[in-house]
Amino acid sequence: MDTQISTAAPAIRAPRRRRWPWYVMSFVGLLLIILIAGYAYLYWTGARETESALTETDRLDPDWRLADLEAKREVLRPEENSALQVTKVYGLARHNARTWNNDFTLQFEKLEAPYELNELQIQMLREARADMQEALVEAGKLKDMPKGRFPMKWSADWITTNLNDQQNARRAFELLQHDAWVRAQTGDLDGAVESCRACMNGARSLGDEPILISFLIRVAGDHGALQALERVLAQGRPSDTALAPMQALIEQEIIDVQKQWTNAMRGERGGQQHLMQAIADGKIGISRLGGLGGNAGLGDKVTDFFPAVMTHGYPSLLRHMNQVVEATKLPLEQQRDRLLELEKEIPRASILARLMAPAVQKVGNAHLRDQAMLRSALVAVAAERFRIKNERWPESPAELVKAGLIAEAPVDPYDGAALRWRRFPDGMAAYGVGIDKTDDGGNINNRSDEKGFDVGLKVWDLPRRRQPARLPVPDENALPPGR
Repeated sequence: MDTQISTAAPAIRAPRRRRWPWYVMSFVGLLLIILIAGYAYLYWTGARETESALTETDRLDPDWRLADLEAKREVLRPEENSALQVTKVYGLARHNARTWNNDFTLQFEKLEAPYELNELQIQMLREARADMQEALVEAGKLKDMPKGRFPMKWSADWITTNLNDQQNARRAFELLQHDAWVRAQTGDLDGAVESCRACMNGARSLGDEPILISFLIRVAGDHGALQALERVLAQGRPSDTALAPMQALIEQEIIDVQKQWTNAMRGERGGQQHLMQAIADGKIGISRLGGLGGNAGLGDKVTDFFPAVMTHGYPSLLRHMNQVVEATKLPLEQQRDRLLELEKEIPRASILARLMAPAVQKVGNAHLRDQAMLRSALVAVAAERFRIKNERWPESPAELVKAGLIAEAPVDPYDGAALRWRRFPDGMAAYGVGIDKTDDGGNINNRSDEKGFDVGLKVWDLPRRRQPARLPVPDENALPPGR
């Protein structure tokens, strides 16, 4: 059987189409659609929640925005504006490198009020005050200037607003504190009290600025004035004529610093809204937030194109700040616990809240310490005036009220009880119990919020005032003789 051999060409199989690129493109397209839809939803829900939170805040606290707060600041004539005077003092004094040296800090950081200055301390102060006579004259004028208003030029992002003039006020505080030390050393006790008054008015030059940094600078100025005043009272016998206006200023500061505490926190909230509005208006990018701790990275800059990723958390931040502002209006003894509760909630809040919510607990502690010192100083000065007239210490602040020297006995800002007034072998002390809310027997430390310490001021019996100077503190870093 013959076999036929086919000569037909073999069939050519069509190549299989590669479908994976289509799958990849489809997946990428679907992913983009999901991302775009998700971002649109995020933007829409964020905008809706933001509008709701803004409405709540308007109802709770009208005129709370930064522009509203700025418009309501008191306008002062140039001749009565202590902020302009502080700026003038800084222009004349600038920074003095002598006070920055470690040896200066070593010799003065534990200055004991009833002891005279030693020769080394006197020499250091002389060097620090060299060529400062004009600055000192201008600084002294602050004693009659209890109001101040620094001009504010808010930056688009609010965060980078220039506060150099406010920071420079610290130089005026330092100059006046040293002037009080020197005047007390030379026996000019009334002049020293006036320097303390000028120092406190320097602090009050940061009068109604709606920002926490200015508030903290003011508190630092109060601290310097009161520490200097304690030393002046321990160095001799200032007259009632000098002490009366000092006491009146302290009374006013107790009221006004509380107002600024709330106003500063309102300003923080208003500043955050100012920033969010600038982002919404396209004036700045959201990457500015990522760069708060340094330079913004690439990931931060990418968010400029998708701001809602961050800004959708603004309602959470705003509602948190509303609660913080309300907490500043509580009785002082309730504020710390409430602020602590609110601070514990931050880790569970939005990313934006975790990034921008201020450390209110630390600032709140500084405020309570300031109030405790101011109230203790009020009692101490009134008690000294009582002693001048009656040649004895009052038994209690209530006796000062009865004598017409104070309107009411001050309350301890830490626990709401009466401010403590305790007898010591060498004098008396007015104090609050500190953050641990425990009376540590007048173990006063005004520089720390550690447990085991009280906060206040001491006044000494006449025989225990103006004791011989202590020896200089040994400097372990100093070279031995002959080296």
